[in-house]
Amino acid sequence: MRNIPATTLGFEGKSNPNDTNAPSAALLIVDASALMKRKKFVATLAKSNPEASADQVQRFERKLREVKQAVANLPGEEYHAELLKIVRRAGWTTLAEGIFFEALAESILAHTRDLAQLHQRLKAAFEAVQGE
Repeated sequence: MRNIPATTLGFEGKSNPNDTNAPSAALLIVDASALMKRKKFVATLAKSNPEASADQVQRFERKLREVKQAVANLPGEEYHAELLKIVRRAGWTTLAEGIFFEALAESILAHTRDLAQLHQRLKAAFEAVQGE
């Protein structure tokens, strides 16, 4: 096993025991030969079955109906209008709750955008398969 000194990796001068972001000495020991000998697994494309079984089609249809229902159950205009009324009220929240609210709203927005992108990719994948 070949040990690489911490100075080689650019960690010199970071031996402050109070620095919780500095790597421990144990993390600085790298077994380069073991890394080189590791087997590499590569994904392979399986030959596609020309037709899905009736059971598969039923499962796919059921999943798509579940997705449609889950999207339909998301809050609509009335819900958002009610939230806007609450937000506009003076003193509706403390500073800490406001920070939490913003983080939660930002997370919902990110997930919603990701969900829209996933729907687009799913449709593109369907179309790509149909084009084969």
